[in-house]
Amino acid sequence: MKKNNFNKYLYYLIYIILLIFLLYLIYILFKAKYNIVKYYPKNIKYEQKIPKNIFQTYYTKDLPLNYKKITNHLIKQNPEYKYYLFDDNDMNNFVKNNYPQYWNSFNYIADDYIVAKSDFFRYMVIYHYGGVYFDIKSGCKVPLRYIIKPDDEFILPIWTTYNFNNYIRYINKVSYNKVELYCQWVIISIKNNPILKILLDNINISIQNYNINKDGYGSYGVFNLTGPLKYQEIIDKYKNNYKLKIIYYNQLLNNNLIYSYFNKNYYDFINCYINNANKNIGYCKHQSKNKKRYANLKTPIIKNNNSF
Repeated sequence: MKKNNFNKYLYYLIYIILLIFLLYLIYILFKAKYNIVKYYPKNIKYEQKIPKNIFQTYYTKDLPLNYKKITNHLIKQNPEYKYYLFDDNDMNNFVKNNYPQYWNSFNYIADDYIVAKSDFFRYMVIYHYGGVYFDIKSGCKVPLRYIIKPDDEFILPIWTTYNFNNYIRYINKVSYNKVELYCQWVIISIKNNPILKILLDNINISIQNYNINKDGYGSYGVFNLTGPLKYQEIIDKYKNNYKLKIIYYNQLLNNNLIYSYFNKNYYDFINCYINNANKNIGYCKHQSKNKKRYANLKTPIIKNNNSF
């Protein structure tokens, strides 16, 4: 009787072990099919017009762990690219040394509106060096070599959004709900892009002539002064004046650029929660706490000054 019980328990044990092994095998096969995160190729050589540079900004070089994992993945995912992280001091020095004509405007952006400084800087650094700018929370589902083609000169990722509707209505740009905008949390361009130079000059003048009653404050003010609305306005106005190979990259169709590894929204739901590749980075949860949101501010974007 005891022998029969022993055989019975042994049978169950073997069955459980085989089941675990089978499940593990299925997991490995499934992971191998979808996991692009762990595959970091090396020694990749090819030519393209857009320089192989990646730029990101943060107020300090000492990144929190969640951001550090994102940037490390971006670097390993694109080993043929040079990676640059600019902190606040780096940005200040870059502007003073390379674009002194913009320094006063850059410097007089209020400290609470660091996002506006980041907007201004990202256009400068891409105009100066060429390459790819990503927000610190952003990235790509596939390596950049699968997004940027050899002859591309200016890539404009487009997403359909409802978030900007109230702001755009306010300035009488459109009167309907669904809006297609050029993403500027990622900027991909050749060096010396003339449209970016016009954008920089326009922002410089807009800051010098800033009036809180006319230009606004909070998120609307930033969007219109340095952010996506200004970006869209200048590109649409001047894009036909130059022989640039502009690629309109539809985020809804391609879904290869990740706005935020933290936010569960429209496109990122697919990237973070459905596509297993990005689950392995482990950031599909918003972790910013106690952050002073510029969107809620009612103070001027530009400091009071008499230097202009």
